[in-house]
Amino acid sequence: SVGNEPPEITGCVISPPTPESGDALTAVALGWDDPDGDPEEYDYAWEAYDASLGAWLPVGPNVSVLPASYTNIGDEIRVECTPFNTVPTGKDAGSPALSASVTIGNSLPTMSSCDINPQNPTAADDLVATPSGIFDYDGDTVTLVYQWEVNGVVLASETSDTLPVGNH
Repeated sequence: SVGNEPPEITGCVISPPTPESGDALTAVALGWDDPDGDPEEYDYAWEAYDASLGAWLPVGPNVSVLPASYTNIGDEIRVECTPFNTVPTGKDAGSPALSASVTIGNSLPTMSSCDINPQNPTAADDLVATPSGIFDYDGDTVTLVYQWEVNGVVLASETSDTLPVGNH
């Protein structure tokens, strides 16, 4: 009888290559080659570097996409991708490929909108910027910076949430 030939891959990478907190990490196996033409199957072993121990430790489940909940700012993460074929006795694995590590960076805060009120101002009205939906995935304190522009000209001296009468 003819046995199964295990598959091989040429590499493994993590996407995105420069992740921020809040990003899920995706393992991408490269160069699948299976002499028997079997479908692609992989095991994934995610690891985080623990500087205090000087060692790589397992993190997260055996999945291609590591949820952001398993990472923190500053974590160094890598993944080992192992190709395999399912056979009656279990798995026939090829050689694993280890990705380069990525470091989780700080994510920038987001804001869903910024309204200017009143909506139909007159020359006698101050204008007030009212931001909403401010969120920082890392829980950092968010500081708002205001910049007013009138007819394409930045008003460098106006840096508060209110543009006073006479400047618009």
